[in-house]
Amino acid sequence: MIILVVKVQKIIQNIVVILLTKSKWYGIIKIYNLWEVIFMETISLNELLGLKIKKIFSGSELMFLYELNRYSKEILKKELDLEDVSIVKELKKCDYFSYVYTKGLDVNYYPKREELVDIGEISRKFFTADLSGVVFEKKTAKEWVYSYTTDRRANLILNQYNRSGGYVSLYAYMVVKSYESGKKVPKLVLKNNSPKQEEMEYLDIIILKNFGNKLLEGKVEIEYSTEVVVQPEWEAFVMYHRQLGHMLTDSTSLEKYKYTVKNFEVGDVVLFYKTEKAIKSKTIRRLINCYPATILAITKEGVKLEYYPDITTELTHKRILEAIQEKYEGEYSYSPEDFSRFSKCGITISYINMGIDHLLYQEDEFIMAPLNGIDTFEQYLIDKNGVEGVYKLDTLNNIYAVFEDRKITYNKDRFLNKYFKDTKPKYDKVLGR
Repeated sequence: MIILVVKVQKIIQNIVVILLTKSKWYGIIKIYNLWEVIFMETISLNELLGLKIKKIFSGSELMFLYELNRYSKEILKKELDLEDVSIVKELKKCDYFSYVYTKGLDVNYYPKREELVDIGEISRKFFTADLSGVVFEKKTAKEWVYSYTTDRRANLILNQYNRSGGYVSLYAYMVVKSYESGKKVPKLVLKNNSPKQEEMEYLDIIILKNFGNKLLEGKVEIEYSTEVVVQPEWEAFVMYHRQLGHMLTDSTSLEKYKYTVKNFEVGDVVLFYKTEKAIKSKTIRRLINCYPATILAITKEGVKLEYYPDITTELTHKRILEAIQEKYEGEYSYSPEDFSRFSKCGITISYINMGIDHLLYQEDEFIMAPLNGIDTFEQYLIDKNGVEGVYKLDTLNNIYAVFEDRKITYNKDRFLNKYFKDTKPKYDKVLGR
């Protein structure tokens, strides 16, 4: 009875949308969607994913839902039901939303026609082809490995300008096929070790891994050449915020000041970046330096920082210098002071020249709250039993390890509460603290 009532409500809503629309073709599309609403069974998003998603936070998530709906209708003969899922209001103004809505995804929201933005550019980025001919490097119950070079002719379909959308479509297909067979979704590995990686190649996948609901965190692995000139995670960070309407215009000094005092305190840890105009990128400046830093002061004019160019533990720094001595015997000689040296640099940046988190457009320098990416750092540590070893640390664990090891003054409690609320830093585990 409940399902029937919901369907009737959707029918009425769709009819109203059609009647209020001046576009003949738009009306025809919605009539076709109405036909599907009436006669097709549904499956909820959370049943399909085995999750509890309540809100959609990015355009890339909308793309993923669109692809899930596409394969659900094709394979399961069921339409994706988003009745209990809402969309953040900023997304309703973006081209991803306009595309999926116009193309028939029932997003449980009925905008006026004039609220939908142009989809001319974004339509090229969605994947609409057939995946049946794609050849994988490896395909098991636990893992699918895709590489274009496995079969260039067959895989050309996933090597076009819309390959970011193609990868999202591929994983959505895996989800629906696994649901159909009642099996766990295999891990997807995307390999491209060519230094000719395209700009935005992994854009939507990385957003789906790192932002919003993090729907693909731990489910898709990306392997790419470290020689590439584009910066995939930085691209994803910028474009995620642009999907929400940020990073598209300059912010005023007052806006930056208010944001800073609301979100940061003296002693907080931030990442301090320097950028330059990218040679190949048409849309995003290139990162040239990134240093962990602490905030020393916040004023109405700007922010005073202390940043650390050499982000190593003392033992790591010593082992690096010892290796140099050994390799270039007689040319270099280091003292105990050299082995324990740690550089600290002070800088004060005005809000005019500095971006802060998503309040960033074309500034040369900016700060942001730390977040983890794919980077790992090897540090020498001596464990609780006095045994020396090398440990791989992610960004957050690396900052904590170096700050503790080098006895840097910072707001430790806020850092731990924000990033290690439910776990212990690896540095403390190794040292038995």
